[in-house]
Amino acid sequence: MYSREDGGTIIEGRGMRLSQGGICLFAAADLPLDAQVQVEFQTAGQEALRIPGKVRNRQVYLYGIEFIADRLEDRRLLAWLGTEFCKNLST
Repeated sequence: MYSREDGGTIIEGRGMRLSQGGICLFAAADLPLDAQVQVEFQTAGQEALRIPGKVRNRQVYLYGIEFIADRLEDRRLLAWLGTEFCKNLST
């Protein structure tokens, strides 16, 4: 995850739940509500994908990030990521 609030700090995190609307993730960070971030997804055989988002919920180190997918390309990527995520759960 990349925080835009403080000039682009890279924050390691682990996704817990994913949907087309957002992601719940664990990150040892101190991000305020409404902080703008970019969530980066590493996929096998693909280059990293970044989706813009905003911190909407926080419980200690668990963050609820709402995706801000204004571009059609971002919405398509999210749909593809959701499909890939479900495939990986079933293997």
